Amino acid sequence: MTRIERIADLLMGAAYADRTLDGPELDKVKQLLRDMSRNSQLSAALEKRLERFRPGKQNVAEVCAGLGLTTDEQKRHILELVAKVQDADEVWDLDEDHYLRRVAKAIGASDALLEGLAVEEFRIEAVSASLLDGSDA
Repeated sequence: MTRIERIADLLMGAAYADRTLDGPELDKVKQLLRDMSRNSQLSAALEKRLERFRPGKQNVAEVCAGLGLTTDEQKRHILELVAKVQDADEVWDLDEDHYLRRVAKAIGASDALLEGLAVEEFRIEAVSASLLDGSDA
């Protein structure tokens, strides 16, 4: 499997992370792949790969391992691509965040590389203290 095919698989996984494939997400996958390959058209083989993608069959760890990413810059770029696909439908979803974190773990990305892309962790105690202290909750 080529690197662009692996990236295509990760992006399609991102598009399906919320269990639906919306038109804007698929369009974003295709646009990103065209931009990366510097071609105005995707190859017939890559188009077919996108059409035949089945999210339940994807092994994220295996796909990521084959990318051979060695620098934090490469890892951040993969995470940014995944986030761009997930943002395409303008719907925020915890399943999408979970997928992004699975990719991050699979590529060995630090928490710092996820900054601004993933849902930030929070403690309910801090939230409730901030919002409910002194109130008649």
